[in-house]
Amino acid sequence: MIIVVLGWGSLCWDPRVLRIRGDWRTDGPDLPIEFARVSGDGRLTLVLRKRAKRVRVLWAEMNTTTLNKAIGNLKEREGTNRESIGWVDLHNPSNNNCNVVRTAQIGIKRWARRKHFDAVVWTDLQRNFLEKTGRKLDGDNVIAYLKHLAGERRNKAEEYIRRAPRQIRTRMRCIIEDRLGWTYTVR
Repeated sequence: MIIVVLGWGSLCWDPRVLRIRGDWRTDGPDLPIEFARVSGDGRLTLVLRKRAKRVRVLWAEMNTTTLNKAIGNLKEREGTNRESIGWVDLHNPSNNNCNVVRTAQIGIKRWARRKHFDAVVWTDLQRNFLEKTGRKLDGDNVIAYLKHLAGERRNKAEEYIRRAPRQIRTRMRCIIEDRLGWTYTVR
């Protein structure tokens, strides 16, 4: 069974316990991704978002042959629960989980079939910018939020944005680069 994991943020440069074979590849499916989640340490992170611009995400082959182990491994890496992991199983159409942008699984399945993969997993966390900041997600509010951060929280937020894969060109990323100068950096 060939199982792959999709990535668009820190998984790609900081896999930690994520068991993958080889490097991240850049020809993943096009998905609606945006900087729309405030993490516990203040970073503004990338998540699926229904009305976001579609960008080509990355993928890597998992070093496991069972879907449950792949889900468990990604869950461990993300420090989250099983409900926050998305997956599609091309051999068992009723074994899918996609809560954030349900229509995303259609494109993921189509892409996986073309690539001859058996299953795909990804991080399926909800956006929470409005809930965490009390402001709607727009360029001015994102810039105000990032400018308000200080010390280590600001450093972590800047690092995440700069290190997000170069091809993840979201609307907010373009605004952040233009107004704050936080452009892509390889470390």
